[in-house]
Amino acid sequence: MARAADAGDVVASAIVRDAAADLAETVLAAAGRIRPDGGPLPLAVTGGLTGLGPALTAPLTDAISGAGSPVRIMSPLGDPLDGARLLALDRATPHARLVVRARRTSPPHPSPTPATPSART
Repeated sequence: MARAADAGDVVASAIVRDAAADLAETVLAAAGRIRPDGGPLPLAVTGGLTGLGPALTAPLTDAISGAGSPVRIMSPLGDPLDGARLLALDRATPHARLVVRARRTSPPHPSPTPATPSART
């Protein structure tokens, strides 16, 4: 889809632009919930969609910047798994209150152990 949009396909371009607008709307709604006072909030876009490149990231950046929001776009400091790890381990992050934490009520199942090959005689 992104390649078609980059190649000038009008329909593909419209689909990607609409996706960027929807994503920007979600980002701005989340920013308003995290920082209802409107204070500056750093934003880094990561994940598989960023692989679409400028076809998505350019209209996304334009939509967020054009909204006059307090969101400040910056380069990611890691990948999505780094962010998940941070959320799991650090309850002092600004958005930790939005994380739902589940606790195991039973002991974890033991990991299966690989079978040991029998010695040939």
